[in-house]
Amino acid sequence: MSILLSSGLLAAGAASVGHAVQVVVAGRRASRNGRTYGAFAERRVGQVLSRTGLPHIGDVTFVGDAGAVHVDHLVLAGSRLVALETRNFAGRISGSGHGSWTQWDRARRTLTNPLAGNTANQNAIASEFACSCDSLIVLIGSARFQGDVPDGVVALGDLPQALARLADPETHGARAAFERIKALTADGTARRRLAHRHQRRAGERHHRGAGASAWALAGCACAVLGIFAL
Repeated sequence: MSILLSSGLLAAGAASVGHAVQVVVAGRRASRNGRTYGAFAERRVGQVLSRTGLPHIGDVTFVGDAGAVHVDHLVLAGSRLVALETRNFAGRISGSGHGSWTQWDRARRTLTNPLAGNTANQNAIASEFACSCDSLIVLIGSARFQGDVPDGVVALGDLPQALARLADPETHGARAAFERIKALTADGTARRRLAHRHQRRAGERHHRGAGASAWALAGCACAVLGIFAL
């Protein structure tokens, strides 16, 4: 009986430690991949924007009356600004302008609709600077939409044409808003807000790490009990 109990405790301990290792490795891999893919996608969009000849700013961050605003790129397209948000997806995507999206890659996943978040940025920019502002989600990667692609979503290869359709003669108001946002982007206040956000996310990662530590401790306890049961 003691041998069976000991074997069971040792097996439970090994399983707990193994789960803890999986949690830590998966968290680090997801964080690393997210940063890598995000930076790659934004760099590709920046290269395409440079070829269009339209004035643009990358990694736009400022604090306005509505709070912190962050968009991947802001383009001056004549009399209007265009806020660009980049997404790097694979597999098949389905969704509309409202509600969540669904992705089929290796498994079925529910995605946050990027149109909603970027529309909030668009409205904040328009309100803050009393200018016209449009929103575009730029898709990079091998993802393909099932059915119609929602309005406001373009593939990277179609971005120059989409901007050309929006562009018209430049106005003083649009240029002034663009230059003001460029100046605000370099402001330290926005960076402090983002630093606070990063600290919060680090706390969330620490919480996940604490969960993994609990699994590891449980595994060690089971292993010790298993040895004493012998």
